[in-house]
Amino acid sequence: NEHDAIVLHADPHQPVIQRESTPPAFADYMQNCGLGLAKIADSHWPTAVDGFVAKPWGWDEHVRDCFRHYGCRLHHPPLAVVKRVNGRDYSFALGQSLQCGLREARAFDDVDELAQYLASCRRFPMVIKPTFGNAGIGFLHKRDGALTSAERQRLTRMMAYRGQTLFVEPWYERQLDISTRFELDETGHISGLSHHSTLSGSAGIFFGIRLFPHDRTLSPYADELD
Repeated sequence: NEHDAIVLHADPHQPVIQRESTPPAFADYMQNCGLGLAKIADSHWPTAVDGFVAKPWGWDEHVRDCFRHYGCRLHHPPLAVVKRVNGRDYSFALGQSLQCGLREARAFDDVDELAQYLASCRRFPMVIKPTFGNAGIGFLHKRDGALTSAERQRLTRMMAYRGQTLFVEPWYERQLDISTRFELDETGHISGLSHHSTLSGSAGIFFGIRLFPHDRTLSPYADELD
C-alpha cells in the first residue's frame, strides 16, 4: 500500500525509513560493508520504530504524515516556517538585509521585467532559478541576454507554479560547494551544526556528498563556517 517503505539498518538502533525500493546491488554493498540488509515494511512492522525520534532530511506535510504513520516522535518547527526559510526569496531578502551575496542578483515576479534585465546584462553566463527546488533542478543557464520563445514559456510556467518568484544571478564555475546542516527545534534552539562538501556537475546538478570525519577540503574554512 501507499505506506510501504524500505528500511535500512545501518545501525540497528537507528532505523532509516526510505520510500523507494532498494536495488539488489545496494543490498549487496551494505552486506559487504558489514551493515544490515534493507527490510520491507508491512502492516505489522511499524512497531519497530515506535517511539523513535524522527530525523528527516527535511520537513513537510508528507514527511510528517509518514512518520506519524510509523509511530515516531515528532519534534519540528511549524511547517509554515520550514517552507518559508526553504524558499530562495527568504535567503535573497536575508542576503540583501545583511549586504552580502551577489550584487548582480535580482528577483522578479514578471517575465517581461526579467527579460529586460537579462538583456541589459553585460556579464555572462547567468542563471535563472525558481523559488523552490534543490540540487540544481530547474535552473535555466543563459550565455546571452535573449530569451527564446520556449524559454519564456518555461519561465512563465515556473512563475505560475505556486506563484513563484524567479531569481537571476551570475553563474560562476564551481570551486567548492558547501552544505551546512543543523537541527532547529520548536523553541528555536539550534543543535547538531555540521558542514560537508558536496559534489555537483558543471551545471550545478548535485550528485553526491563527501562524508568524512575530518574533511580536508573544508578545514581551511572551519572558523568562518562555524
